[in-house]
Amino acid sequence: MVAGRKNVQTSVRDEPGVLSMHCVADKSDPTKLYVVEVYEDEDAYRSHVESAHFRDFINAIKGKVISRRVIETNPKMVGSKQFAWTEQ
Repeated sequence: MVAGRKNVQTSVRDEPGVLSMHCVADKSDPTKLYVVEVYEDEDAYRSHVESAHFRDFINAIKGKVISRRVIETNPKMVGSKQFAWTEQ
């Protein structure tokens, strides 16, 4: 979780095209994590996956992740409030 937290915090803080990132755990299986990332456009996504902190994240999770897949979507509605990171 440390590598993921660092990637999310750095991405949101330093990358103008990263609009939001959310990581949640499945309540019935807390080892299953889901990440929702929202980018301004395709260029912002490409810039993110080429960033040093993302490469560091990918290296940190090698051997720990069973599967990783990207599902492209078209946002219909996004809403959020400013909140502090807390892990439960």
